[in-house]
Amino acid sequence: MMSFVLAAGLLAGCTGPGAGGGEQPTQPGETTPTEDPGGNPGGGGNTSFPYSKDYVAAHLDPNHSITYQRTNGSPTDPLVMTYIHTADGGYYASDGKGNEHLFIKDSASGKYNAYEGTAATGFKKTGQTVDQAAVDDGVRAVSQILTKYVNVQVGGGRSQVLQGTEVILGRDCEKWFEELDESSTLTYWIDKETGVCLKWVSSLDGAAQYVATEFKTGSGVTLPDHD
Repeated sequence: MMSFVLAAGLLAGCTGPGAGGGEQPTQPGETTPTEDPGGNPGGGGNTSFPYSKDYVAAHLDPNHSITYQRTNGSPTDPLVMTYIHTADGGYYASDGKGNEHLFIKDSASGKYNAYEGTAATGFKKTGQTVDQAAVDDGVRAVSQILTKYVNVQVGGGRSQVLQGTEVILGRDCEKWFEELDESSTLTYWIDKETGVCLKWVSSLDGAAQYVATEFKTGSGVTLPDHD
């Protein structure tokens, strides 16, 4: 099963044909290429990748949910992955294969109550409490591509190129291309507002591809029913 990195940050002063006046807006699914001052084979400028987990923490609303659909890759990888986090310390993750986790923070002890069940039938407390590290491990075990759990070595490849911009789910994203070695590449689309990865394409693991089908933030984000 593959694992991924979610990186964050906003590239200030984004260059390209869409910057400045007189240009038509990019349509959903259409990539606007950046200029290529360095002559990079991947296209776009060889701009240093600026995203960090600190940017996500600063710009992503604590109440958020995201669902990814696998459109290509190994059949052993999750088909649909959903992740929910709430400001009061709730975590939910599902891999679309019947594996679901729910953890909710107990404000008195600072520990997390573990739950069992499903989003369809509701969740009940198991009586077990765990710490933050166990919550992180449990969530990662179920869903690999999550807003804060990206394990890809972003920036560790031989080259990293900003290729342009694209609209996904109505959100302006930057498209980044990374050459890991002579035969392995990654392409990922980062939401410029929050730093969340909304699309991922890898030449590894059977040409894996995931795309976000839903991304919500704000007070309307809720956890599945639970006691």
